Amino acid sequence: MVLAAASESEFSGHPGLQTRHPRAILTLGILLVFTILSYVDRMVLVLLIDPIKRSLLISDVQVSLLQGLAFALCFSIAGLPLGWLADRFSRRWIIYCGITAWSFATAAGGLASSFGELFLARFCVGVGEAALAPAAYTMLADLFPRRQLAAATGVLATGGAIGGGSAVLAGGLVVAWAEQAGMVTLPLIGTVQPWQLVFLSFGVPGILAAFLIFLAPETRHMAPPSQGGTEAGFGSWLSANRLFVSTLVVGTGGLGILAYAVTNWTPAYLSRALGLDPREIGLTLGLVQLFAGIVGFAGSGVLIDWLTARNLRNATYSYLIASAVVSGAMAVIAFAFAPSLTVVMICLGLFHMAIPFTTAMIAGVQAGTPRAYRGRMIAIMNLAASLVGMILGPWSVAMLTDHVFVDPAKVGLSVAIVCGVTAPICVLIYLAGFRSAARAMDSVRKSGE
Repeated sequence: MVLAAASESEFSGHPGLQTRHPRAILTLGILLVFTILSYVDRMVLVLLIDPIKRSLLISDVQVSLLQGLAFALCFSIAGLPLGWLADRFSRRWIIYCGITAWSFATAAGGLASSFGELFLARFCVGVGEAALAPAAYTMLADLFPRRQLAAATGVLATGGAIGGGSAVLAGGLVVAWAEQAGMVTLPLIGTVQPWQLVFLSFGVPGILAAFLIFLAPETRHMAPPSQGGTEAGFGSWLSANRLFVSTLVVGTGGLGILAYAVTNWTPAYLSRALGLDPREIGLTLGLVQLFAGIVGFAGSGVLIDWLTARNLRNATYSYLIASAVVSGAMAVIAFAFAPSLTVVMICLGLFHMAIPFTTAMIAGVQAGTPRAYRGRMIAIMNLAASLVGMILGPWSVAMLTDHVFVDPAKVGLSVAIVCGVTAPICVLIYLAGFRSAARAMDSVRKSGE
């Protein structure tokens, strides 16, 4: 669906926006680049698990803390205040500072020589990336009309698939190159190991690209006055819509467990159980994750818009329920029952098509939350996905592998158990909040926002 854009001087950014901003597509493209970079920096660690374990002499549980707790703790702590800032101050400066911070922190991971130093670097990556989502998604709500918003959100969310897939695809090649190069001596830094060189290489692009955000329009002045946008007003709204909010938050956390359990431990499974090297993992898993994820992220937004246009009540929750069913089933088959690498990759492809919950989650927030509260609600959703998903997903798999099976080669079975238990719980949670969510969305739609 394509609409003619109004001239920039005519654009008012009012809640009932009917025509997209003339720089909406440019802004979406810039934000997509930033989202890709954020996921590349976030996910590059998954290809470096075994080299880091050997270098720092750490366990799978400690690796899970680097994957989850180190990043998610700061990501979560910083998310709410940054969401509050995104509702009130310059979103462009918030994004610029966040990108610069996480890029330097990623590069700093290449200087770590102990578990504690690498944990601190990943912690700082979290605070930088926490700035992006609340500011970016609220910018879209000010630049695109409601009927195009889920599709625009889906395009932006594809950055997760492109970034995650690129981290595995390009990262596998970079890891292979770095391992072939061996120990490298860098000016001012000294001698670094191959895994450290990978971190240093991935930190540079974000520092250079951060300035692009100033090509986007500033949208803060478009927000309506904060009538009812006070903290008391936000608290009252949360109380009145507690079932909608709680089921979206907890369900999002559950899907986060599925997503991060599979994403963080698939390379280790392919290496330990199936004998693939980093280059082979990058070329197979990277391509599957990249293309299937793009279809899932972008397609979910288009599908939700299509279902909404045909008056399906609460298309968001319907999609999330289907996502939990399909992704849970595919994960169990891939990691517990698949007889060959080909079947594993087919199941993982279907998993990555079905699991993208970000588009539906953000679409649900935008559809069911008054405009003055969206930045904070998006931050709450990210907090749920990070605190619950990024911590419990990798950690629960590691605990089963290290302390129940006591066998690194059993990591696949650990992933299958975690996903097989979590997916049905997510379905029940979304069913419990289905009607409440629909009422919240109806209320916002009737208000003209």
